[in-house]
Amino acid sequence: LFTPNHVVTREGALVSVECTGRVNIRQFMKEITEKDVIRFWCYLMEWNMQKLALLSRKHSRIVSMIQIKDLDGLHLSQATCPTGLARFAKINRMLHDTYPETLERLVVINIPKAFGIIFRVFKPLLPTRTIKKLSITSRSSRQQEEVLTQYLNAADLVIKHKGAAFHGASLMIRSSGRNSALPSSRGHTDGGDVQGWDEGRR
Repeated sequence: LFTPNHVVTREGALVSVECTGRVNIRQFMKEITEKDVIRFWCYLMEWNMQKLALLSRKHSRIVSMIQIKDLDGLHLSQATCPTGLARFAKINRMLHDTYPETLERLVVINIPKAFGIIFRVFKPLLPTRTIKKLSITSRSSRQQEEVLTQYLNAADLVIKHKGAAFHGASLMIRSSGRNSALPSSRGHTDGGDVQGWDEGRR
């Protein structure tokens, strides 16, 4: 599910990957308690903060994180799990209050057909500052390739093909031990244009 902080960019940002679409959320919520989920996220964030502190000293500035969420395989029935939504709202609020401004960019890839509906459900649970940092990419091979290579070296990517490279592909990650550059964003929807997804735009 998670490959946390698997790359550090030259600018010092941590890049983590979450493959949300591969999880049976409804079953997962039955097998784990809310306390366990909170404990996991607190542990992970404390680990992140230690790494961010080390990188901030190394680069003589405050560095932050880039999160990539792969929604390949995510179904509407899973994304709208009532228990999952309730826990997400509580934990997301707690994390944003406790660890403010640790996120530089949130990149969502491989969006499903029902993403317009899913986004309308989750948007009220997200702080405005997070929405402004959001980048959404469809399964367009060129668009998705451009976005991923902005944040990851080609050597850091392992693609499970379903056609052309990056097209309809489920993102799999391995760490090469090398850093990747972080060019300016282009060719995708960023926080300034995410409003369109409320209307089911793909």
